[in-house]
Amino acid sequence: MFSQLLLRTDDAVLAEELLHQRALGTLLADRVSPTTFRIGTPDRGRIKQALIKVGFPAEDVAGYTAGSALSITLRDATVLRTTIRAA
Repeated sequence: MFSQLLLRTDDAVLAEELLHQRALGTLLADRVSPTTFRIGTPDRGRIKQALIKVGFPAEDVAGYTAGSALSITLRDATVLRTTIRAA
């Protein structure tokens, strides 16, 4: 089960308008009040992109959960394939 986030606005008319946007409607299906929607964390990025697309960039104050460290090693030099070298 994914955690839940809340998307809130101070304007009920704006919330209604967002609900009817094609890019957002299915992502905002769980309405908990006239100005608040419950969203799953997997949809967080898609919702932010859709809000930007319709002209309402979101102020994201939810933060992030630290993940596991990813150990990587870099080469001393970059090796280009012969097809790239020829270009």
